[in-house]
Amino acid sequence: MSQRYEVRHGNVDPPRWWNTLYFSDKTWAGGVVFNFQSDPVRSFLIDNTRFYLDEYRVDGFRFDEVSVIDRESYGRGWDFCQALTTTLLAHRPGALLHAEYWNVNPWIVREPSDDNGAGFHTTMTDGARIAVRELLAAAGVPGDHPLPLTRVADQLGLEYLRDRWRGVNSFENHDLVMQPKDAQDTNRMPRLARVADPANPRSPHAQFLPPCPIMRAATTRRPCCSRSSHSSRPRSRSSCSCGRCSFAGRPGWAKG
Repeated sequence: MSQRYEVRHGNVDPPRWWNTLYFSDKTWAGGVVFNFQSDPVRSFLIDNTRFYLDEYRVDGFRFDEVSVIDRESYGRGWDFCQALTTTLLAHRPGALLHAEYWNVNPWIVREPSDDNGAGFHTTMTDGARIAVRELLAAAGVPGDHPLPLTRVADQLGLEYLRDRWRGVNSFENHDLVMQPKDAQDTNRMPRLARVADPANPRSPHAQFLPPCPIMRAATTRRPCCSRSSHSSRPRSRSSCSCGRCSFAGRPGWAKG
């Protein structure tokens, strides 16, 4: 079973800002941003992530709010991401590094040696999610009007990324479909079932929709070869002798 660990380097509960070793005076979403200008803090965060690779044997990480790391760090967030990804992939070449960055930034999935990229393998994208929701909303209105299927197809293409499979889409955003915190919290969206059938979100065709699935565009995860031992990702750090064991240039999966 593949294990993925979510890392939140973007913010934590508020401390007393600059008078601590770890934090800056920047805040985000009710928390305070780490002091990415500090070499000891940077080393601590990278070593902490590497600890989970070694001790918990996780297969990869989803890094939360990488865009906050980049924008709220006095110009030191991007090179921190490069140091993070370079160190982790040198330490465990097969680890998957997935970033959440808004708005979508194609350079987040480029190598540091390639146009100064951040070095992550994959990134969250929202174009397909928005297009699917628009399609369902249009399909839920009676009539013979055209449906925006071309927009869905275009968003699954993800031509702005260097490889299409690097964009990871979700049909719902858990931050946007959650219940409002208070009367002033208006940045919320209906669940997919209500988008598909506003009058009856419990109808059979509305309930058929899956809850918050994740899909990777234009790729399939499949065993690297027909060997029965490869019905799941190899637990060893060595690649398969068949020579086809690679996913995104990393051992363990074959590109679809």
